[in-house]
Amino acid sequence: GYRNIAGDPNFIQLNSIVQITIPGWPPFMAKACDTGSAIKGNKIDLLVSSIEEAYAFGHVYGISIQILF
Repeated sequence: GYRNIAGDPNFIQLNSIVQITIPGWPPFMAKACDTGSAIKGNKIDLLVSSIEEAYAFGHVYGISIQILF
């Protein structure tokens, strides 16, 4: 179980495993599986499983991303 994210490959290389900490949520592990054409710089796009989960996360600022490998 990793979550899937899209990121700018200049910041997070494809297939990297990262730990993401979002204020108010428990930390989780994710894999960079996509680059996303609109994802530029130090931004990520998190794949979610439902509209409700998308609204719960929304646009979040102040996240911490640690690249593990």
